[in-house]
Amino acid sequence: MTVPPSLNLVFDLGQVMIRWEPVALLKRFIPHRCGTDEPAHQLAEACFRSPAWSAFDAGLLDTDGVAQALATILQEPERLVRAMVVDIAHALLPIANSVALLQQLHLWRNAQTQQSLRLFYLSNMPEPYAAHLTATHDFFNCFDGGVFSARVKRAKPDPAIYAHAE
Repeated sequence: MTVPPSLNLVFDLGQVMIRWEPVALLKRFIPHRCGTDEPAHQLAEACFRSPAWSAFDAGLLDTDGVAQALATILQEPERLVRAMVVDIAHALLPIANSVALLQQLHLWRNAQTQQSLRLFYLSNMPEPYAAHLTATHDFFNCFDGGVFSARVKRAKPDPAIYAHAE
């Protein structure tokens, strides 16, 4: 009997397993700045593609640090921006079809005599959100392991993060 080769299937989380809708988030917290889609998209780019957000993803800035930096970028009160940053954890909701697929793969794999499929995640994710997600969503039990960027102090596309996934 031949043993099938091992297959590692790696899932990203943002917009794969978890909804990530930065424009909607900004529209909710600073609607006065997001009248039409164009300004909202520009603010989302300025905010969530900023060096400060990248540092937050990589675990190099905490909630207060990123809120302070984003308040400057957005030109909004720090307390408002901090509330938004904190609330993001509750806006990161599972994508039902993706979770169902993961659960089906997990069940299928566990029913095999030769378990050649391994399931992992690799995601840019600030620590507060990583802690919230793993504490509130059971589907993480389907994974054999994974890497959150903040926990390894590296974020995609830095090649060093992929070494942590091996």
